[in-house]
Amino acid sequence: NELMPASESGQNASDEPYAPIAIPADIEVRTNASIAQLIYTNLDLRNVRSKVALGNQIALLEEFEADGLGGKLNMSGSYNAQDLTKPGFHFKYDLQQLDFKQVFEKFNTMRKLAPIGSYLQGRFSTSMVMDGFLSSDMSPIPSSLDAAGFLETFNSILKGFKPLEGLA
Repeated sequence: NELMPASESGQNASDEPYAPIAIPADIEVRTNASIAQLIYTNLDLRNVRSKVALGNQIALLEEFEADGLGGKLNMSGSYNAQDLTKPGFHFKYDLQQLDFKQVFEKFNTMRKLAPIGSYLQGRFSTSMVMDGFLSSDMSPIPSSLDAAGFLETFNSILKGFKPLEGLA
């Protein structure tokens, strides 16, 4: 990425290991964002609106809204850097009427976790709330996770999935 300069070690920033990010205790910032089009990696989002706040060593993403993946995306979350040995996070999303095909085209993770999803046609809505702590490489600590979620499909069909075609 031409906007991400090489680090002091000569490596690209994306090649360096992740580590907890400190947020200064004496900073207080609040900002509102409104972006007509936001391209993040291979994801094209439109009509993006959000509030971002920093304070008390906590970063907040509030009221994130966007159009994308054939539907509406709503998110909020926080990153708590008060204890850098075990930073905390809270994440909530509410995704409405997303297109299965677009989601599975854009996210490798979805294809790996649920490969059958590549054969789904239709729309879905989902919501989830998750809290937990992060390790020294910023990965979620599985034993700390507390999550609840919901998935609903609309007029969806599984098409072209060979193991099920013989059952019909």
